[in-house]
Amino acid sequence: MKHKPSYLMVIASSCQMYSGTGTAIFDWMRYAKEDFQFSVLMDTLIDLNYKIVKGFCEKEDIKLYPSRSCLMAGCIDSGVRDIAEHLNKNYYDYVECISWANGSTNLSLLSCKNDSFKLVFTPHSQPIWTLHGHERYFMTSAVFSETLRASDFVFIDSPSESMLPEFQDVDLRSVHYIPLGVDTGVYKPGSSDFDAKQILCVCDCAEARKRVDALLAAFSLAYKRDPSLRLVLGGRGSDRLDIPSEIAHVVMGLGYVSQEALAELYQKSAIFVLLTDYEAFGLPIAEALCCGCPVLLNELDVLVEIFSGLPGVTFTSNKDLHKTAELMCKMADGKVDRRHIARASAASFSFDKTYGQKRSVLLGEQDIQKG
Repeated sequence: MKHKPSYLMVIASSCQMYSGTGTAIFDWMRYAKEDFQFSVLMDTLIDLNYKIVKGFCEKEDIKLYPSRSCLMAGCIDSGVRDIAEHLNKNYYDYVECISWANGSTNLSLLSCKNDSFKLVFTPHSQPIWTLHGHERYFMTSAVFSETLRASDFVFIDSPSESMLPEFQDVDLRSVHYIPLGVDTGVYKPGSSDFDAKQILCVCDCAEARKRVDALLAAFSLAYKRDPSLRLVLGGRGSDRLDIPSEIAHVVMGLGYVSQEALAELYQKSAIFVLLTDYEAFGLPIAEALCCGCPVLLNELDVLVEIFSGLPGVTFTSNKDLHKTAELMCKMADGKVDRRHIARASAASFSFDKTYGQKRSVLLGEQDIQKG
């Protein structure tokens, strides 16, 4: 029987496991579990996220080790206290840490780093200002830089990640650009027609940087042009938004949406809109495109370099609400080849194209494009 290298995922319970971060972690383990023997070490402080991981591990028959938390001044994450103790008792070929912002967790892991395992780091990097109250988290950038330098493999979501200041003095031979993957067995074109009047946005509406305020303002202008338009919002906090009274009757907030329901929303909607101030990648964008749904995005450098070459992608400015409203109306009425959009996007974001390359890099099977 083929030997599977042992692989520990170290996850702080402050990681939003209901968001794209959790999806990427789960998809990677699901895809590569025939090649690696996965285990998870996670603190139990944030019960919601811990329960999500526990349910996943039970379903996929992956060992989950609970840990005490380790709250640390200057760090935003819950921390995983028992890393050193766990590594003293258990051998792993690979240990992966997640997120540039997990200062306490990553510092605990760095304190017991040795040559017995390869350190894998997937930072999903963002500028420090994207953290609310970032002035309080004075340890974050320093630990981020140190984790980058200590890691044997760094997987970045976009080429521009490596231009952040924390990457200075990092050996770029250890840095690999691999986009996040999309489950194209789930996110694919629907069997029936889409609703030409339905505009969709899915994001963590509780995060100010997602700019739901700009979306609602732009949609209000679009609605004045075309009163048949409707806006559907999904994701955390989308069912608790203060919607302007003039559009409240045509805006629906769904709250958290399951994977199956989300795929149907992409398939049924005329366009997907995201006016965020910053994204490390933007997994819902890739999911929508793989369903054949055109997307309207705030023109950020990171989104342009990832998505601009794909059909069905249009950029706007979240500072120009009138232009954005005009594009909403135009795209909702437009005729596009949704299956062409889906095919081109699946060729870029399928698991074989993305997580298959991550697997190959770790196992030394081939070289890929460097970040």
